[in-house]
Amino acid sequence: MPGSPFILVPPVTAPGSTQMDIDSQLLDAVTERYVPGVLRFYQCTPSCITYGKFQSAEDFDAPALERDSVDLVQRPSGGTAVFHGPNDLTYAFSCPIAHPIFGGSVEESSARIHEVIRSAFDWLGIPTSSVGHIPTSRSRSADCFATPGAQEVVDQEGRKLVGSAQTRNATTLLQHGIIPFDPTPIGKYLRSGTPAADRSAVSLLAPFVTREELEAQIANSFAQALGQPCTVSSVLLADTLVP
Repeated sequence: MPGSPFILVPPVTAPGSTQMDIDSQLLDAVTERYVPGVLRFYQCTPSCITYGKFQSAEDFDAPALERDSVDLVQRPSGGTAVFHGPNDLTYAFSCPIAHPIFGGSVEESSARIHEVIRSAFDWLGIPTSSVGHIPTSRSRSADCFATPGAQEVVDQEGRKLVGSAQTRNATTLLQHGIIPFDPTPIGKYLRSGTPAADRSAVSLLAPFVTREELEAQIANSFAQALGQPCTVSSVLLADTLVP
């Protein structure tokens, strides 16, 4: 309901399949009661690749995944594949589509969410920029980081720094994405012929920044954008698969 606090869900470490289930359930939970925003951070263990709901599992080298014990999990959102390693930071943010700050079309809401993430990078001394509007086109690569999309965050070299995707129901949006702390090895798990992306990562740009610092600053940036402090609570995840 209006005036409810911005909720920050405590971090969760779990397999990628569990994390995707939690994100789907979070979208449903936010639909059932108005809150200004719900943010959570998480890590996938073991390492996994998540791929978009319109993408095929045939894009990946199954024997290589099995050899290295890397899970393959389909996301509830679109987009293409990202690798979730042990040091990477994954986020999910959900709010009503009609939200006055973060609502609107997919591109409008993504731009506003990415601007908040950019402000966190800037505060920590990591210069970034934003890709503006570009014509919608399906990437030729199965790798999310091969090509920046509209409104996404890139470093000063134009390399994608945050990989995000969004899913919606009739009234609510959920955007989730990954911020790699180290260059990820997704290339060796894609079928031959997929070009390797020129990768960016937090450790390459600012080795002095920790994942915990970035988490805290992103949460602060969301709270500032919403005009109210966050309330740390796991109440919206009470019925999920959180271990």
